[in-house]
Amino acid sequence: MKKRKNKNQPKERSKTHKLTETQIEILKKGNFEEIKKEFKDQPTMNLKDQKKKTAIHYLCMNNPTMEALEFFHEKMTNFNSRTKISFFEELAPIHLFVLHNQEQLLERLLSYGANVNNLTRRLMETALHLAVKNELPRIIGSLVKHGADINIQNQTQETPLISCCKYKPNRHIVKYLLSKGALVNCLDSDLRDALFYLVKSLPKMRLFNLFVEKNVFIEPVENGRRRSYTLLHSCCGGSPTLQMVKKIVSYGYKPKWKDKEGNTSLHYLCMSKIGSRELQLIVSYFLRLGCGINDTNKKQETCFHCLCMNQLPLESYQFLANKGSKIDLLPQSLCSALHLICKHNPQLEILQWLLENGLQKHLYLTPKLKNTLLHEYCSNKLIAVDVPILQFLLDQGLDINNQNFDRNTALHLLLENTPNIDISVIEFMISKGANLNLRNSSRNNILHVLLNHKEFLFNDQTFDLILKNGINLNKQGSRRFSSFHLICSTPNPSINLIKSFLSHGGHTEYVTGNGMNCFALYLKFCQNYNLEIIKLLMANPSNKSCGNIEEFSFLAYATKILIAKLKKNENTSINHPNLKLNSNQDMILINPKSKKEWKKEARKNRKLKKKKKLN
Repeated sequence: MKKRKNKNQPKERSKTHKLTETQIEILKKGNFEEIKKEFKDQPTMNLKDQKKKTAIHYLCMNNPTMEALEFFHEKMTNFNSRTKISFFEELAPIHLFVLHNQEQLLERLLSYGANVNNLTRRLMETALHLAVKNELPRIIGSLVKHGADINIQNQTQETPLISCCKYKPNRHIVKYLLSKGALVNCLDSDLRDALFYLVKSLPKMRLFNLFVEKNVFIEPVENGRRRSYTLLHSCCGGSPTLQMVKKIVSYGYKPKWKDKEGNTSLHYLCMSKIGSRELQLIVSYFLRLGCGINDTNKKQETCFHCLCMNQLPLESYQFLANKGSKIDLLPQSLCSALHLICKHNPQLEILQWLLENGLQKHLYLTPKLKNTLLHEYCSNKLIAVDVPILQFLLDQGLDINNQNFDRNTALHLLLENTPNIDISVIEFMISKGANLNLRNSSRNNILHVLLNHKEFLFNDQTFDLILKNGINLNKQGSRRFSSFHLICSTPNPSINLIKSFLSHGGHTEYVTGNGMNCFALYLKFCQNYNLEIIKLLMANPSNKSCGNIEEFSFLAYATKILIAKLKKNENTSINHPNLKLNSNQDMILINPKSKKEWKKEARKNRKLKKKKKLN
């Protein structure tokens, strides 16, 4: 009888050596002489730090050399161990060499007996999967030579061939994998094979014929696959050609079949990245096969609505209309073709053509968001706003100050969504009567939106333009921030901008929702203090009390020194680890500290205040 182990007896922990900080720095540098000197007396190199990263992983991620790899092999290093590299994935050294495209080191690692089919922890991918996704043909060849499984599946049941066709299709890699015996009928977790992704991303007839030679299963089946997203849908959703479409149709696929959302192949064709000439050829071919041009999906959208979401010239729209497409049909969202064109493909020729063909009655508000055509046009983040199109829309009788469901005007949406704003567009909309003082549901007017814009450089020219047209500078927006609060909360505010704000009647005594005034915001968010700006801010006596800024002890210390310096007009020294004056003594430079340390200082100050009150 075997003796039963005592459960209360403590387990014997294996003694493992840990990496020190100096050893980690030496491994990151990658100098072989320093590595050999440091780890000469170590019996093994399977050392781990607190994050469970081994020495070989630190070497592979930084500056690996052939000599260092040989030294690690002599020390009996485990080359198959995995460690947590990113937030969610654990990788082995073979995966790191593939990701860094180090072919020679990879071959040496494989010669030392590393597992070529080693899997990552979460996605269960081999080095061959990673090489295929990163388009590394030489590394793919070396992995296959060393016995990599060419048909192994990852967590989503994707083989390397499926991953190649799905993510980064390369015809040379596809041909190589097929020549080495990759199976063409393997299905992933979505029940789709490699050919399904190939016809969408890389529709080449030579590759298609290679799959046919490998006896790929193409014919539609009756178990539900025919009525769902088929091979013809996938081809039309990419960049199809007429030759490829005819080849797929010859196997029994019909363009009038619908997927689960009710889209036919014609719907996907009108949304695909295709030229106008090729579109006309395929559409006329589908119509000869009996596909309806006015067939709707579950959202009541026709192929003409799908075409309005694509960026094609006027010829394509006229072609569909000549083939019998009804352009005045409304989908379930009640967004007409005019609204879709203004949002996705705003071209002056198309808008004029639509209005000439009976869409004057569609100049209405959308039912959910209450957007006009101006709102739809100004909310486009990818296309720059053009003045002639704005003029054309205003000539149709649209109100420039109309507010939608979120109480945004067209100018609000223009300033929020356009990455590179042209001042001439703002001048045009102001000249057409745009009200700058209207506020949206966040209580922000036009000036607040401009100052909140991350990529727009708010300068004196735009500020003068807005001041001339009667903007209220002292309106408080979201979180009770006024426009001057937003100016002072920038890292490096402009002195001229602050002077012009104060000269035009701007108030500085307002307090935000957090109880901070302009001076407190400047001290908190500014990178380097400018004494001229501080003089301007301290001209108002209410700014001398910094609100709740005293929870940051070194900022409160800075205010005391600045007040003393301004009163005496003398050069005072600053004895604080986080603050120092520059050579001209007109800027106070801040040593950047983490928010955790700021919070620790704030907690200490609060505890001291509580103790004083109790005493």
